[in-house]
Amino acid sequence: MHAFLNKKKWAGMIASAVTFVALYAIHIALRQRYGPGEGPRLWVAAALIASVGWLVLQQVRGVRSMDEYHRKIYSHAMAIAFPFAFVAVFAFGFLRGEGLFSAGDPRDLPALLLIFYLIGFVIATRRYR
Repeated sequence: MHAFLNKKKWAGMIASAVTFVALYAIHIALRQRYGPGEGPRLWVAAALIASVGWLVLQQVRGVRSMDEYHRKIYSHAMAIAFPFAFVAVFAFGFLRGEGLFSAGDPRDLPALLLIFYLIGFVIATRRYR
């Protein structure tokens, strides 16, 4: 069986993920000190958006280098995660519009989406053992 990803692909994926998490943490900390669009918060938000683009690019490159077995696991995990994430975001938007979750910050939704992906990945991994 081929390696899941070669070392160069892993390095790019890890670097992009670490950059995203670091910028996300910095942005959360800056929310406490600055208002929307103020000071470094705007620059960190722009860098965070760019890091998401880099993360997606690295993810696509990684999937393209996977063998058939790992691509099947990845596809199955996404097939599980996408509908659950769609329903969660849809429900959050409508319920927030109705006054519920008013304290919730929609910028924190990526963490929820990641949880759905991890659940899908665990299910897919167990299925294809």
